[in-house]
Amino acid sequence: MTLFYIDPQSYNNLSMYDYSLLSPINNAHIVYYYNEQYQLPKLPGTEQFSIFNYSSKSGSLSKAWSYTKSIAYILNRAIKERPDVVHIQWIRLWFVDMLFACMLRCIGVKIVYTAHNILPHNPKRFDKCKFYMYYHILSAVIVHTNNTKVQLVEHFNMKDSKINVIPHGILQNDVDDVAVLDMQKILQQQLSIKLSDIVFSCLGYQYAYKGVDLVADVWRNTPSLCNNPNAHLLMVGKNRNVDASVFDSIKDIPNVYIMDEQIDDVDFEAYMRISSVVLLPYKEISQSGLLFTAICAGVPTLVSNVGGLEDPLQYAQIGWSIGEPTYDNLLSVMTHLIGSPEEIQQVRENKDAFRLVRSVYSWEKIAEKTSQLYMKLSGKNS
Repeated sequence: MTLFYIDPQSYNNLSMYDYSLLSPINNAHIVYYYNEQYQLPKLPGTEQFSIFNYSSKSGSLSKAWSYTKSIAYILNRAIKERPDVVHIQWIRLWFVDMLFACMLRCIGVKIVYTAHNILPHNPKRFDKCKFYMYYHILSAVIVHTNNTKVQLVEHFNMKDSKINVIPHGILQNDVDDVAVLDMQKILQQQLSIKLSDIVFSCLGYQYAYKGVDLVADVWRNTPSLCNNPNAHLLMVGKNRNVDASVFDSIKDIPNVYIMDEQIDDVDFEAYMRISSVVLLPYKEISQSGLLFTAICAGVPTLVSNVGGLEDPLQYAQIGWSIGEPTYDNLLSVMTHLIGSPEEIQQVRENKDAFRLVRSVYSWEKIAEKTSQLYMKLSGKNS
């Protein structure tokens, strides 16, 4: 079986996602088309083409033209080589991606698409119509949670049999542990964090859908948090679309640290490890790479009941849920935790719980399910 695997966004955590998913698959000839910013070693036994460079271009027209040329190159190869299956991880330019999918189906190629989110986080007026059309031309869709599957059936009129629930896997940063430990010590000193302190963090790109405004409001209005010398709030990562007033409202609070910058893998891992609890009170999401990075690092998380964020908690107590992402719910759980440092420590030290959850979401199991889908679509599963 020949598989074309296409990921235009294969950098940072997404390069680790691709590497982890494809590495265990050994029953297919894999041709991997990826972004020039891919950071990991070459995948064993695959053909690899660093074909996408739109992300390094400036200006929307330049980006669009670069992306279109990359897709045209892959289409030309698909016409010549006729892969059994094409698996697309992300789409960037709907008209180009739709035309690409139509052409593939015309030449008899099966298409799998992973719907990490059923719509963009900031959907525009006609996005639902566009994605409705895109979903219905695909051979199969992969989603990470049953909740997302239900949404696709109800809101996009998709056939249940076309949707495959395959979980997101654990994401492990491939970083130098010595460098991370050194950075941890530097950060703890710079931010005056003692080993006994409680550190809440919002890490990675800062988007409005992540509930950053809820965190800021709760912290600013709660004396046991904002006036507590033994508590810290870290908001670290490039701000994408959170209103500046959210950060302005808490930037002068002594135990709040805000860094609106892109951070490298070593720094990210260091911030992760000095966190007592990683906050994910998301207002919308299917599943979160940050959640699985925290699970890999053995750091407790505080999640909402959106998408599949609560799913790992059904296997072991590795964190807490606030339920609906509301101010009152977040306030209730955060004030409970700030008054129960022993509970946080107990969860963090439960290595067996984290080990169990990592086993449930192992890439070997996920790759096997994905490979079975490829074989089924190709008709070569006998």
